[in-house]
Amino acid sequence: MTFCERRERIQQILRRKGHVTCGELAECLGVSKNTVLHDIDAITMIFPIASEYGRYGGYLYCGNGVAELNASQTKYIYEFMCRYAGEVKDDMFNKILEVLRRAVTRGA
Repeated sequence: MTFCERRERIQQILRRKGHVTCGELAECLGVSKNTVLHDIDAITMIFPIASEYGRYGGYLYCGNGVAELNASQTKYIYEFMCRYAGEVKDDMFNKILEVLRRAVTRGA
């Protein structure tokens, strides 16, 4: 598989799965994690990917410029924004807070 084919395959996997780790990609493609890191660096120039760090980190497909958050991330952002809800007088802030509130209560 050429590097172009491999990078296209990474994009396909991310579109399908939404989130994948470096190790998963390396195993799926039969290459080293270092190779995956180089491929991701190149792909991010043209393909919407966010990197998540930590124990459950990996790469997140952010199609159309919008990242999808998991339930714990949504709850965290909602709780963080709630701390400032009384201080911020901004329509966009309040609209986002309401979207997050509905997502958090729906997931509860």
